[in-house]
Amino acid sequence: MQILTEIHRAEGINITGKTVHRTAVRAVILHGRDLLMVYSSKVGDYKFPGGGVDAGETHPQALARELREECGASLLSMDGELGAVIEYNFAEELLRLIVLQPVSAG
Repeated sequence: MQILTEIHRAEGINITGKTVHRTAVRAVILHGRDLLMVYSSKVGDYKFPGGGVDAGETHPQALARELREECGASLLSMDGELGAVIEYNFAEELLRLIVLQPVSAG
């Protein structure tokens, strides 16, 4: 999978030290020229809807659950993977792999 970018949420993060890995999925949803984004008060910016993959879940299952939780939307189809974003967070020493997937939601 292609790595699209790396995000460092703080300066001074030791990315070669001990990290906690968490995989998340995000939906890229277009409706005509409109793009669905949700506001994250935790980090103070907008993001694609989605979230963490729970133990035993596939990416599509996690994405369907997150769309229901965050937007009240149902996952209708997935059109593959766009790529991945790696996010480093110093406060939690967290390495998060975010898989972006184009989807249709209803």
